[in-house]
Parts: sequence; structure tokens; C-alpha cells
Amino acid sequence: MYALRPNSSPEPLRRSRTASQPRPNPHRSVTVEATIKLTVNLALSSAAIVALVQLLPYRTSQEAKLQELHAAVQSSAVRLQKSKRQFTRYFDPYQARAIMQEQSNRVDAQQRQIIWQEPKSVAVVKPAKPVVSARVRGY
Repeated sequence: MYALRPNSSPEPLRRSRTASQPRPNPHRSVTVEATIKLTVNLALSSAAIVALVQLLPYRTSQEAKLQELHAAVQSSAVRLQKSKRQFTRYFDPYQARAIMQEQSNRVDAQQRQIIWQEPKSVAVVKPAKPVVSARVRGY
């Protein structure tokens, strides 16, 4: 009965395999694209954060150097102002004589040298009584 059947009758057409499989999600390509974009953006963001963290010590050292340079510029500005004042003073013709006297030990001929000395001893002297004279001078 269940012997081999002759191949005379055509077999019914079977549906293709694709029709029997469930249809793919129509939004799957958008989901995959969004997932890839998020992954790439996260990778780039993490790389940027790592780079910034590595640059922080360099930035702090550069700020310290900048502060040192500002301090040096300020001290140089003070010295420059002092040098400018001295320059104008040294080349002022009205002060030439005073400057030459300051820089050398010579004294102007019209000036007298005053030398301060400490007193050797201090003697206490009682004031004498004033002498009153009976003479009156006539003018």
C-alpha cells in the first residue's frame, strides 16, 4: 500500500521560503543606524574626555608659568620707570653739578663742608645769676 507511487501526478506548488518566514521589522534599519551613530558618538566623546583630562596638568603648568612671567614683567616695569627717572635726572643740565658732587667726593668751592661730631662730655653748668648793672647807656 504504501509502496512507491508512480510520479505521474504533479505535486502541489509549495510556497517559497521567504513567504513562510516572518517579515523583518520595517524599522530595523533605522534602529541599527541609530545604534551605530550612538556608538560612534560615545567613542568620540570618550576620546575627547580622555584628551581633556590629559591636557589639564599641562594647562595648570602653563598658567603657573604665565603668572611668573606677569610677575617678571611687573618687576621689569618698575625697574624701567626707575631707570627712566634716573636717565632724565642724569641728563638734566640744571642738575649736572649736583650729580657730579654726589658721585665724587669733591665739594663745590662755594659750599662749606659740615662735619657733625659727638660732644666729648656733657658738663652740667649751673646758670649764673644775672648781673644787673646800674649804668644805663644813653643813646
